[in-house]
Amino acid sequence: MYALQAGGGASDKYAFNYLPGVLTVTKVPVVITLGNLAQSYTGQGLAPDLKTSVPDLGLTLTYGGSAVKPVLPGSYAVVATPSDANYSGSATGTLVIQRAEQQIVFAPFPVTPLRELTSGLVIETSARGIALVVLAAVDSGQSVWLLLTLGVFLPFATWNAVMGFVVFVHHTHPSIAWFQKRHDWQRYRAYLTSTAHVKLPFGIDRLLHNIMEHNAHHLNPRIPMYSLRRAQRMLEEK
Repeated sequence: MYALQAGGGASDKYAFNYLPGVLTVTKVPVVITLGNLAQSYTGQGLAPDLKTSVPDLGLTLTYGGSAVKPVLPGSYAVVATPSDANYSGSATGTLVIQRAEQQIVFAPFPVTPLRELTSGLVIETSARGIALVVLAAVDSGQSVWLLLTLGVFLPFATWNAVMGFVVFVHHTHPSIAWFQKRHDWQRYRAYLTSTAHVKLPFGIDRLLHNIMEHNAHHLNPRIPMYSLRRAQRMLEEK
């Protein structure tokens, strides 16, 4: 607002009476539009798209009261105002930065024949074990097939049955959630919630080397089996 005062009139026929006045110059209203308010994490500061009714007008933005562009996933209240004091107007919105989906691409793995795995140690050990059972049967005059059944086939079948049971009961409980996207699985720490803690009576779980303490095993497969009970107890206490 500017005060005005007229004066300087001259005439021998008229008398002048000067009245004060006020000149009001109003700010130009501007319409600001925010766009692209939902973005994914990139590791860099992010900002919404801006559009104004006045071309090339500079804007000042704040994100939750800060002028620094947000980087981390979350929701941020955005306020946009003209940088030029001769313009009025503002726009508000919420910038949402979502977690980015991480993709890891592995180079093709070389195809290794089974006989070359670990220098054939597994196959060689198994073959020697079977050969020893056969030699023991022949030397003692017992049935070869009976000793193979009791010394090889039955232990192998028992092992597979036990492992099948352990895997089944730990990963198929009705309360276990399944996720379609890997980043959701990581976000909700499904490596802890995607398995059940099964308790067996009579100390049977100790015979299975504490593998029934499966939440701790999922948290870190490198935890020694003799430490799984303590790790499971610490998880449940938290």
